[in-house]
Amino acid sequence: MQGMDQKSFQLNDIVPITISNPTNDQAYTVIISADVNGYTWTIQGQSGITVSAGTALYGENTQQFGTQAMFYSQYYTKDVHLDLTLTSGGGIYSISPIVSLINPAGEPPFVFGTGAGAFASLLSSPLKTDIHQPYTRQSMHIDYSKWLMSMSDRAWRNSINVGATSGREVYPTDSTATGVDVDQLFKLPTMVRAFQVTVPLGSFNAGAGTFLFGLLKLRTTYMFS
Repeated sequence: MQGMDQKSFQLNDIVPITISNPTNDQAYTVIISADVNGYTWTIQGQSGITVSAGTALYGENTQQFGTQAMFYSQYYTKDVHLDLTLTSGGGIYSISPIVSLINPAGEPPFVFGTGAGAFASLLSSPLKTDIHQPYTRQSMHIDYSKWLMSMSDRAWRNSINVGATSGREVYPTDSTATGVDVDQLFKLPTMVRAFQVTVPLGSFNAGAGTFLFGLLKLRTTYMFS
């Protein structure tokens, strides 16, 4: 979009990571991933079954992106910052050290084992891997602008998807989803956080309600034109 009027906007998403009625004597694995389009978080039980999850495009739930889409026809994702703040468990539960990685292979971010040893059996091929204590401030960042210019046929995407009544045109992933132009398939790095929450016996009463494990903050810089 050289020669066109371009504006930079930062959009912020604050995302609670929650679980309803947590089970005593249980180890939960929390997986957070953020790519060029949006974020996903899941909480898995010891059997590997997802018991809580959330996903969205950046700025979608807050309608920040839709506001800019009314004034600008195209966009590209310049960079994404990810910050994670965990709730102190006190004597109720314990949180493992946090594995942080940037995976160049896109989705899925990594492969888990199955059953009770799922977290310990984590396999990955990350570009960068770190281990953090759970209650320290942890930030991750990816500058997507260089990746999009070199690995995408079109760095700029439509702010409103052509042929649809709403929604943006997202960047293709390395999946083979039906209807995706195979010439556009490419791989972009994904930021990933994973940790385990162990709930001892007798921590929660039946029907304890919704519990907050932590807050996820995502700050995305978009270029609009």
